[in-house]
Amino acid sequence: MDHRTQQQFAPEWQHAGERWSDAVWEFVEKAPNPLDDAVIDATIAFARQPTFICGAHRSGTTLVRDLLDGHPALCVLPAEASYFGAMERKVASRTWDQRLSFVGREWLRRLVNPINQPPFWLLGRSTESISPYADFARCYANHATLLRDALVPAADLAAIACAFAKTRGQVFDDLAWWIEKTPGTERHLPRIWQMFPQARVIHVVRDPKGAAASYRALLPHSNADAASMTAAFREMIRSYRICRHFMRAAPDDQYLIVSYDALVGDRVGTMRRVARFLGIADHPALQEQSVAGLPASPNSSYAAPFSRPPPWSAFERVCLEVARIYYRKVVRDLA
Repeated sequence: MDHRTQQQFAPEWQHAGERWSDAVWEFVEKAPNPLDDAVIDATIAFARQPTFICGAHRSGTTLVRDLLDGHPALCVLPAEASYFGAMERKVASRTWDQRLSFVGREWLRRLVNPINQPPFWLLGRSTESISPYADFARCYANHATLLRDALVPAADLAAIACAFAKTRGQVFDDLAWWIEKTPGTERHLPRIWQMFPQARVIHVVRDPKGAAASYRALLPHSNADAASMTAAFREMIRSYRICRHFMRAAPDDQYLIVSYDALVGDRVGTMRRVARFLGIADHPALQEQSVAGLPASPNSSYAAPFSRPPPWSAFERVCLEVARIYYRKVVRDLA
């Protein structure tokens, strides 16, 4: 799994997951199932309807995603795609078939355990006669090829959303958007809007003191790819600067800023605002966190009390103050 602020699995578990996803993908390759012509147009139209949730790490992006998860008009991906940047680099030199296989097997594992904490097996358990994971992989392979041929941008990413919705029994005509959350996606917004002109973006911001304390609390449990606190502060500042730019440059119906602190203080009001932005009805599910329809607990640091300030170094205190200056500018502009 590629979650910088989550503890890694032991190598034997990682290898078991890779062997399992390889076996599922090999089975699917031997038993293709072409798409029904009746759903092709609906599939292409739905693939062009993304909403991206972005923001600095530990800013509350997961909370927003999990609150949207249960809405019947949305297909919410349960794990970070990390598509723009990280995933693109990984698949850049691969052929289409190799790319399809790599992304498909990666997402099979993410649908078993997306964030290294419950809930697990998001598509349900397999039996001797039924495997929702084989169904997902088959749907993904067919949808990705269809979308590539239809010149849908980021066809392999959009196909994940289509296959996830299809496997969960969602009907494309009933869905307004598919939702993907990856911190840092705000760095790629000009290209995203070029690829998906109708895409909507929810940019989550959080007071840097809380975000930094949250990040610091997770560092002892992070994997080797976790960034340093200095890099985390740099990411926050960059995210705030991008936020200030797009609150002026992007249309109001395509770009929404959500304050984590406001969300915590007024969940009902904030999520109603998000629903209006997405053009979907207010719904009780917007007040409950879930992942793939299953009850989800908060990220560990959301619920963790901080009894005393973390021991910042002198340099980190300077970084924190600079981040707070940029954050205050965002808050001022929002007001």
